[in-house]
Amino acid sequence: MINQKVDMNSNSKGALAEAKVIADLAEKGFRVAPVLGDMPFDIVVIDKKYNLYKVQVKHAKTRVGGGLRVKGSYRTSVNGKQLTKKYSLNEVDVIAVYNPDKDKCYYIPYNEAEKNYEGKLVLRVNTPKVLNSRMNLARDYRNFPSMEKVSVK
Repeated sequence: MINQKVDMNSNSKGALAEAKVIADLAEKGFRVAPVLGDMPFDIVVIDKKYNLYKVQVKHAKTRVGGGLRVKGSYRTSVNGKQLTKKYSLNEVDVIAVYNPDKDKCYYIPYNEAEKNYEGKLVLRVNTPKVLNSRMNLARDYRNFPSMEKVSVK
């Protein structure tokens, strides 16, 4: 098979990210379902204790310097007008990020991103030569976060 670079639009990138996150979570033992329609989250995840999570999926390439920038906002249209809206804790529990450069998925509890980073977060994909306590290493976000939720059972 010839490995060719394919130009992807934002819809294609989002679809690829959703497929990769769904596959990653299914391999980890979660039940996952895509959400249809204009919602602030893309998939729902049910853990082994039957807790339900609303997950927003993002596609993020590694930036110069080795970071992934994760935004806590989304674009939607209201009456034909494009708007950028910030997520809220009522809308999203986890932001899942697929990085095509490493072919890995990362999972950020939304309350952590919102509280500490005003809805924006940078994950360091490459381990820096000098670590500091304010850095968010992507490797620390590989597992889906366990949070106390209301059970759907």
